Amino acid sequence: MLEAALELFAEVGFKNASIASIARRAGSSKGLVHHYFPTKRDLIAAVLATRIEHMTALAKQQPSGLGAADKLRWWARAIAADADANPSRFRLYLRALTDDDLREIAGGFVPPASKDWRSLFAGRAEPALEARFFQVSLLGILTQRALSPHPTPAGPLVERLLQAVLDSEGA
Repeated sequence: MLEAALELFAEVGFKNASIASIARRAGSSKGLVHHYFPTKRDLIAAVLATRIEHMTALAKQQPSGLGAADKLRWWARAIAADADANPSRFRLYLRALTDDDLREIAGGFVPPASKDWRSLFAGRAEPALEARFFQVSLLGILTQRALSPHPTPAGPLVERLLQAVLDSEGA
């Protein structure tokens, strides 16, 4: 049920996804969906909580003791693999950035990570700019993977980005 909701919210947005259409996609009834999730807001909250749990579990898989460059490599590869495995997950993230209703709900689930990204570029001349360049480039790669009718797998593109970013001044 949650996977069907994730896919539909990612495809059509929060406002345009109905409980009835989610139930149909899940092969369930509207009444059963309402039994577990009294409102559509409760359902999207459960979907978002599941995504956060997934990303938290992914973070726990990161080996300890990695330096900044290896942390960056690990995260970029893990995120690319996740996007390649299920593009709907990343489409939901994009919806959360662009859909006013969903952004309001999702805002309480996703803490800003800009400080964490900047720390990976500490010691460079412009760590904030380097971090933003990396974030925007990675976002572009994952967006292409999630939205293009003829997507290129994210993995090779992320490897090229890592090479460009890490082979330039001292990461």
